[in-house]
Amino acid sequence: MHAVALAAGWTPVRDPKPYPRFTDRYFASFVESDDGIRIEFMHNPPRDASS
Repeated sequence: MHAVALAAGWTPVRDPKPYPRFTDRYFASFVESDDGIRIEFMHNPPRDASS
């Protein structure tokens, strides 16, 4: 999604990276439009039920 947004002309704010302060599975990136609209793309899958 980050790459799609950049290809559509959005500006990167933070490149995709893990954010372990939230959870050990939290991965996010941030983009911003020319109008100042900021979007976060995040992936935070549930823990495996067997864990």
